[in-house]
Amino acid sequence: MLIIAIMAWKSQEKPLIDFSRLKIGNHWKNRWLKNSPHNLHKGSHFVVFLSRDCPYCKLWIPFLNMVNTQKYLPQVLGIMSAKNEDLDEFKAEQMVRCSFTNK
Repeated sequence: MLIIAIMAWKSQEKPLIDFSRLKIGNHWKNRWLKNSPHNLHKGSHFVVFLSRDCPYCKLWIPFLNMVNTQKYLPQVLGIMSAKNEDLDEFKAEQMVRCSFTNK
């Protein structure tokens, strides 16, 4: 019981086991986005994971479009788990101007 209490207390500072691929110092791996035409090893990128059904994601689209037009800000790359047809429909509905790829 004491060991469990100590582990619970320690996990408040940081996770005991971190399974996240994206960490400070980790470099992007191309295999994470197999179908993407973008080379994420060159330049700065703002990678955004969106859902077609998420109302908050839809609210972000105008802001992401604006960020993507600024030369001094990173290029925006949106990632969505969807079929190509659904992705194209979403981009047309939401007037997406930034790059998108499906996962």
